[in-house]
Parts: sequence; structure tokens; C-alpha cells
Amino acid sequence: MKKLHALLLASAVCFDLSAGSPASRSPAMDLALSLNEAFASAADSASRSVVVINVITRNPVSLRLRDPELDAESLPSEPRHQREGSRSYSDGGGRKGGQAFTAQPLSYDSQGSGVILREDGYILTNRHVVDDAQHIHVRLADGREYSGELRGVDALSDLAVVKIEACDLKVATLGNSDRTRVGEF
Repeated sequence: MKKLHALLLASAVCFDLSAGSPASRSPAMDLALSLNEAFASAADSASRSVVVINVITRNPVSLRLRDPELDAESLPSEPRHQREGSRSYSDGGGRKGGQAFTAQPLSYDSQGSGVILREDGYILTNRHVVDDAQHIHVRLADGREYSGELRGVDALSDLAVVKIEACDLKVATLGNSDRTRVGEF
């Protein structure tokens, strides 16, 4: 039994040593390790330019029912812009006690990310991250925090630009799309 354990231990050590030797690696493994290092280096470099964006949004179309017996058919069919604010509607059923529902704006928090475009505080993010934002809060990779202001959006490409009052920021290096071929990564 001791000989079997010794043989298994020796085999495991030999196998482990030979698996790690460069002479035994395939070209595919070398390529995979090279790509792994390239991606890790790119992530290390870019991470200093990545920011966390926290948003407080007011949603004017959410409804809270005061009467749980009301059903969906009793809800108004007004356009969104006419439902903003807080108003009461009758259910149309002649219920006693003025039972109705109230359209109340709800606030909620959401989070996304962005990258620093310019040293003077311009940040690129997705439009859906900051859409309808009442307050934009930006946290940098080094822990500094700023209030942000929405400067522009492009709904078609789902992009937005946020500005913070800061300087000497670490800018992300973006590629040139004119020199990029389809299929490159």
C-alpha cells in the first residue's frame, strides 16, 4: 500500500512539473496566455478611467393604488405628459367615500458606469443610465465623489455625456473606429 501511495505521489509531481514547462505547451495555449495577458493589461490601464454613476430618478408614470379593489380597467388612459404630478381619479363605479387612486411620482436609485473622456470632467456613459435623472452622483476609481450634470444625449446610440467639476482626471484611451476592422476585438 505504501508503494502505491509513493508511486501516485511521484506520478503527480512529475505530471505537474511537465505540464508547466514551456516545451510541452501547445501554440494554442501560448496564444491563449498571450491574449489573457493583453486583456488583463488593457483592463488595468482602463480601470483608472472608469467611474461609477449613481442616479436618483423620478418616475412620473408609476401609480400607487389607494383602493386595492380597483382594477386595471378603471385606470385612466391619458398620455404620459398629462399624468405627471399627483392627482386623483374616480373609479367611475360610484363608490362611497371618494375611493380613487392617485398618480404619484416615485423616486428610485439606479447605477451604471462611464469612462472619463477629458481631463476637465467630461464622462461618457449610456443614455439609459441617466435618463430622467434628477440627481447624478459620480464616484471615481480613486474614491473621489462629485455631483454630475447631464450635458447631452443621443437616444439613437444610447450615449450620454455627464460633466463633473474636476480637473487632472485620468482619461480613457479610445480606439479609432476608422482603423478598426469588423471582427477585431
